[in-house]
Amino acid sequence: MEADASATSTWDGVLPADRALDRYNMTKLINDVHEREHASRFYQRHLEILIDEGGVRLQQECHRSNQLEERVADLQWITAQLESTITQLSDDGELLRQSLALERMKVQELQSQLITILDTNDTLTRLVSKEASGMPHERQVDVYQLTLENLRLQDLISKLQITQNKDQAALKSPEEPLQVPDSYPYDCSSSSSDGSSTVVSSTGIGEEKSRGTSTQAGSKSASQTSNHAGMAARS
Repeated sequence: MEADASATSTWDGVLPADRALDRYNMTKLINDVHEREHASRFYQRHLEILIDEGGVRLQQECHRSNQLEERVADLQWITAQLESTITQLSDDGELLRQSLALERMKVQELQSQLITILDTNDTLTRLVSKEASGMPHERQVDVYQLTLENLRLQDLISKLQITQNKDQAALKSPEEPLQVPDSYPYDCSSSSSDGSSTVVSSTGIGEEKSRGTSTQAGSKSASQTSNHAGMAARS
């Protein structure tokens, strides 16, 4: 019994110091827990801020991605339109080349017709100059008709030259619209000493024999000129 009492008294003497140490340790532990909790909350707030910022950036990137997709769609549409335009321009270029080839043929034809008209005009001029001397009074009307026909041919020649110049300018500048008439209504006639009459029209020169009351294609003045020239040749 005495031993037990002495042990109890000894334990009671040591207990206050141990309790103080335990309290210190518990206080320190609690403080550490509070600091860690505070740090954890601070880190949590930091993470929440980062998450919010990441969400904002994600929305911005999504918006930018949508804009880029719309831009890509617009560019694809523009590309399709450009391809269609290029195809159309290629077709137009081919048609233009064909049109230019046709216009060159027309210009060559007009040049040939112009040469024919010039030759015919020279022939008529020489015929008038040769038969002007000793011509009866009634024939002078025919000379007047030939003069009018000559003036008409000169006007037609000038028009053909203007058209030829326009055609050449149009061939040099494909951008300009090409407007060339397909044909020109002109005709004239002259007669030779053998009684045949030469008819010049938009299709060229042809020989036609004078037979009684045969009708001749051409203008009225050109027909009268041919008949009177034939009478002069027979006289």
